Amino acid sequence: MPITEDYRVCAVKIGATTIGQITDQEVTEDLRLLLARDSAAVYNRAASADLLDSRVRFTTEAVKTALNAVPLTGTPLATLTPAVVYFAKYTDGGGIAANGCVTFTYAKGVALLRSISAAEGRLASVSIEIIGVSPDGTTHPAEKATGVAVPTVETEEMFTVGSPAGIVSLSIETGIAEHLRRDGAETFYTLVAYDLIQPTVRYSLAAMAVLGVVDTIDEVTLIDCLQGAARGTSPITIALNQSIGAARRVGGGPNSTDYEATPTWDGTNAPLVITGITPPP
Repeated sequence: MPITEDYRVCAVKIGATTIGQITDQEVTEDLRLLLARDSAAVYNRAASADLLDSRVRFTTEAVKTALNAVPLTGTPLATLTPAVVYFAKYTDGGGIAANGCVTFTYAKGVALLRSISAAEGRLASVSIEIIGVSPDGTTHPAEKATGVAVPTVETEEMFTVGSPAGIVSLSIETGIAEHLRRDGAETFYTLVAYDLIQPTVRYSLAAMAVLGVVDTIDEVTLIDCLQGAARGTSPITIALNQSIGAARRVGGGPNSTDYEATPTWDGTNAPLVITGITPPP
């Protein structure tokens, strides 16, 4: 059978914010089955759907827009502030169809910030996961629509590693542990929350190591790149509160050292405090 249609994620709208520059995406429907077989048989005789976990994970280079839409504590989804995933349709012999999008709308659930990555010679990126839950336990978390117009994305963002001096790569995992619940008679989760946010920051410096347990760097910066050769003056700063860590690998690259740091909450400030992300009015 010939393939006549093909799609890719072109944008994700969370609340009122449309996020473009999508570089990677994964839509998963994790189905857990209940299986039964007779003790005298080698094959399962019956299967029943026990649980379906519906999620979307995507990576974007629109770092400032993404971090503004989804902070460290996540963004709850609701009917008036849903997450909408746009799949653009390729036209046979052409480009993207103007009104050929398929969308999945998640009106209940949460959008979580999963990671921030940057490296010398590459654009920084942010990974976000949408966890959809059902309003009643039997209705699928996502509502599908077809023939939708391609959304307008007005921003083009470019960020890369900035300070401290000598940093060549940066990886931040937010360590968010989600909490999901449902009634045993329901096929879908109906509640999602989180009960732990414990970030881990890994970075490489082009310098010899400071060995032993160290009070690591206080902040890292993603610097904005202007079109052309210049660097901008609107960086994103990520402060590490009460961080402690150590060198993980000395000589991980040409004259470089890999570090790992764990920031914590001091009762007032979050482990990671991100500034420079709110767009001007």
